[in-house]
Amino acid sequence: MPSPFIGKLSSYAPLSRDDEAAVRELTTHTRKHPLRRDIRVEGSVPSSVMVIESGWACESDVLRCGGRQILNFLLPGDVIHLNVLTRTPLDANISALTLGTTS
Repeated sequence: MPSPFIGKLSSYAPLSRDDEAAVRELTTHTRKHPLRRDIRVEGSVPSSVMVIESGWACESDVLRCGGRQILNFLLPGDVIHLNVLTRTPLDANISALTLGTTS
């Protein structure tokens, strides 16, 4: 099955076989995420980039009243925060909306 991330990258520019192999190598380690669980928590500093491989996730803030405001939906092929490049804390929670995997 083709990687959703490779499909997304290919929609912007053609990828050579070597490019595809390099991306596959970077996304070989997958993690399963149960329904309605946090993948990353606001304030944490990520140590690696994650890509949604399957399922849906969302980026959200917790409101003062205890509710949640969804800021963004994340679908297969989407990259979860590139904060790893700047080492800045996340400004929102990333939560699984469905069963899914990330790499």
